[in-house]
Amino acid sequence: MNKMITLSKYYGKGLFREPTLLVIIFLFPLILIIVSASSAPEGTLPLTIDGEIIQPFPQADEVTVLLYSTTAIVLVVSIVSFFTGFHLKTVYPRLKISGYSSLEIGAALILLLFIINALVTIIVTLFTLNWVTPNDFTGYFASLFLSAIIFSLLGLIIASLVDTKALGMNAILTLAVIDAGFLENPVYSRRYDESWMDIMPAHRTIQSLFRATYDTGTSWTNELFFILAYIAVILAIYAIVLRLTKR
Repeated sequence: MNKMITLSKYYGKGLFREPTLLVIIFLFPLILIIVSASSAPEGTLPLTIDGEIIQPFPQADEVTVLLYSTTAIVLVVSIVSFFTGFHLKTVYPRLKISGYSSLEIGAALILLLFIINALVTIIVTLFTLNWVTPNDFTGYFASLFLSAIIFSLLGLIIASLVDTKALGMNAILTLAVIDAGFLENPVYSRRYDESWMDIMPAHRTIQSLFRATYDTGTSWTNELFFILAYIAVILAIYAIVLRLTKR
């Protein structure tokens, strides 16, 4: 355990030496949310969740901020996790020589990203409360945090598989934008309620986010088991990829 904590601190020092990443972590999500709120149409917006029309109609800026809060988080954690995982490639041989196992290296990296995800989620959650009034605050925070966990793991997997930063960044950002930014928008996405959307990483967490914000008649915990199982599968895939690529 001590070795894992020490290694996490080592990762963290390397990460926070990058001023660009610090801006991405602390300022990018706030800027994106401010822009989304200021560009939202005036008045209310009809919204249907779980087949139920939300009454009274929520304010348009509230719905827009709600959607872009997830987008902001997944973009930030995707970038941070990818760069951290890609940096691991250069230091992995030295860590192995120093006596760290593959399990310790991977666990330390996940611990660091867990802390960063929690920090980003707290910042975004508190900031969005200027526009959003959740029906269940715990579910609201948990839904955003679980979205961060999923995309962090996907960033690590892609970092392990690609050979160049440009290819990896394009891959993880394309996935994040297409899923969280477009497909998961129940206001205008015709695909939102289709069954195949269950395989998309942000689908169930965004459903939980809406259920935690509005009274849809369905608890936000309804999807919790599926989300945790989804995370477990991705974590197992990352462990396999890490073992195969570091042999």
